[in-house]
Amino acid sequence: MIAAVCSYLVRVWLIGARHIVEVQGVPVVDHALLAGGLVVAIACGLGARLFARGEDALRVLARHQPAGQRALVAGVVLALLALAGHVACGAWITFGPGYVAADWVASGPHPLWLLGVALVIRAAGNLVCVYGGGGGGVQLPATLPRDNVSRGDGSRPARCVPAHL
Repeated sequence: MIAAVCSYLVRVWLIGARHIVEVQGVPVVDHALLAGGLVVAIACGLGARLFARGEDALRVLARHQPAGQRALVAGVVLALLALAGHVACGAWITFGPGYVAADWVASGPHPLWLLGVALVIRAAGNLVCVYGGGGGGVQLPATLPRDNVSRGDGSRPARCVPAHL
């Protein structure tokens, strides 16, 4: 928590405070919004459980390998993940804080599958860091501007995220 506060204060000092998502107006709470929130909450819970199990498995694996070997393997895998992220997204989404990936998300409409790929690459990077002996990182923000989400054919879903975002 202290590291997060310090990094945010340094960011504000360097480039100023700016919001990733500007919320305007009062959201309309209807059945679709509540159902969507429930689906997202369940998916996040399942994803967190899967992530925690993966982290536990990598910690067990790491205990049986020398630190130098883990660092070397983690470095190579992180480099490959960085390259895969850049090839898939056209940006270095795996480097730096979550704001780098958030800027990519906000840069324009992206198909849902590509957002999923970016999430998996960043999550895998966090897990590889833990395996290598380091800490994790910051994930893509949970709230995405509706105008920046599109289907694979370029059309936008009618109600992907709340309209007020």
